[in-house]
This record gives sequence, C-alpha cells and structure tokens, in this order.
Amino acid sequence: MLLQTDQEKAVHTISNSQRGLSQQTPPLDFEAVAVHNIVFQAENPEPLVLGVQYNASSSATFRLIVTDVNEAPQFSQQVYQAKVSEDVAKGTKVGNVTAKDPEGASTLGGISENPGLGKREAGQIAPQPDYCRSQLRAGEFRSYSLRGDKRGWLKIDPVTGEIFSVAPLDREAESLYRVQVVATEVGGSSLSSVAQFHLTLVDVNDNPPRLAKEYTGLFFCHPPKAPESLIFEATDDDQQSFRGRHFTFSLGSETLQKDWEVSKINGTHASLSTKHTGFEERVYHIPVRINDGGRPPLEGTVSLP
Repeated sequence: MLLQTDQEKAVHTISNSQRGLSQQTPPLDFEAVAVHNIVFQAENPEPLVLGVQYNASSSATFRLIVTDVNEAPQFSQQVYQAKVSEDVAKGTKVGNVTAKDPEGASTLGGISENPGLGKREAGQIAPQPDYCRSQLRAGEFRSYSLRGDKRGWLKIDPVTGEIFSVAPLDREAESLYRVQVVATEVGGSSLSSVAQFHLTLVDVNDNPPRLAKEYTGLFFCHPPKAPESLIFEATDDDQQSFRGRHFTFSLGSETLQKDWEVSKINGTHASLSTKHTGFEERVYHIPVRINDGGRPPLEGTVSLP
C-alpha cells in the first residue's frame, strides 16, 4: 500500500502476494521535481492479531532521484509576428525572439552585462553591438540563426535574438515574409529547436503609375473623316485602398494641346482623342502624364503610339 508521496500521482503500487511493485504514472520531470520521497506500508490481507496495530517496522521510505537529461532550447512561442513599413532603413530592428534552457539556464538575450542592450523596440535603428558576454558552462549558451531567408533581407543577433533588416524591403515582392529561427545549444550536445518568424510589410506609395498593358499596333485610318480616340488603362504596383485607384491624366506637353486631348473616364481609364482631322500620315508618339494622388503623389509619363 502506498501511504504518501510528495507529488500527487507521481507513482502507484501494484499489489502482489510476495512483493510490492511501484510504477510511475506521469513522465518524470527533473526541472519540476528532482527527488520524490515515497512511503510504503506492508499489510496482510487479514489482521495478524485482533486489536494489534501495525508499527513503523511495517513501513518503508523510498527515495526516487530523477537525473537530468539535456533538452533542446525552448522558444517562448512557436510563431513570432511583427509588422514594419516597407521603407524602413537598413539596420532597423524588426523583431525579437527568445528561447530558454529547460535545465534552468537564463533565457538567451539576458546574458549581456550591459542592461541597455536588448531593449530596443521594433522600427528603431540598432547601434553597433558591443556585447560583454558572461562566462558560461558548456551546453548553457544558445546561438540564434536564421533559416529560409531567401531574399537576404534579415539578420539575427546570435546572442540577443534581435532581428534586423539588412537590405531594402519590398512589399510588392513579399507582403508577408516568412523565415525560420533556430536556437542551437553550443558547447554540449548541439541540440536545437525551430520557431517561425512572420514579418508583415506595410505598403508605402513607392511605385509610379504605368500602363496596365502594352498599347502597340494602334492606328487611325488616314485621312481621318472625323476625330478619333482610343481608350487606355493605368495601374501601379502599390496596395489598392478600399476606395480604389484614382489616377489623373494629362498631356505630357502643352504644345500637343492644339492637336490632342486626354479625357478621364474613371479612376483607372482615360481616352486620348484627336481634335481635328488635319493630320499628316506618320507615326505619332503622344506622352501622357499619370498621377496617382498618393502620399507622396507619384507621377509617371507613358507614351501612346
């Protein structure tokens, strides 16, 4: 019979006429409880003598010592998420990850002797680090690294877990940039664990308007019997607002206004029209300015043949 234990449901007994067997039920955890003290008492199925109580000689104390097994570093979460503007400067901190030693060592990022390090917020430019590292036992120190940084946009401080931009970011290329962060135990078993880092890029107006497609091979019959026109569409590569795109259109040169005119149809379409029929038979290249009205406003000049 099991009388008591220092942890509920740590072990249980299996009765046997010749011997007592003990068996653990949950997995043992050195970090939670390193030593279990368990008291057993032996009893006959029937009392030996009526009215006689069992004494201390009928019980025994069993001490179960749990030995430590080295485990891989553990991240505080499996998926880290951050958001920054796509136009942040190189060297800007964009995120931070943290892993700890299950054996009880301090978290990575807390071993610098300079208390000011490791406290920068996302979006701030990091100074050049000059870490004063503590003396650590073999297997205690964990090094951070990145995996899957296919565009070479990011770097991670191997000590603090801070993540920085090292190249221009481009939302039009990757609006959600995913990489893996690896925490590796150094100096011991080299055990490692992996977490995900997702960086959302916020759009800025950095792409000038352009034609939505190529307009080639367009022609008007000569001699024209009446003014002619063609409809064209504009677009850009920036994120569209909930109101949609609102481009404005104008001729690229004032000298063209006596022969041509541009008329807006809607936020993305306009028409280029002739004002008269007295044109020579030749190829005309008409520049058209398209303004996106963004912040800051960007303008592109296209040519319609």
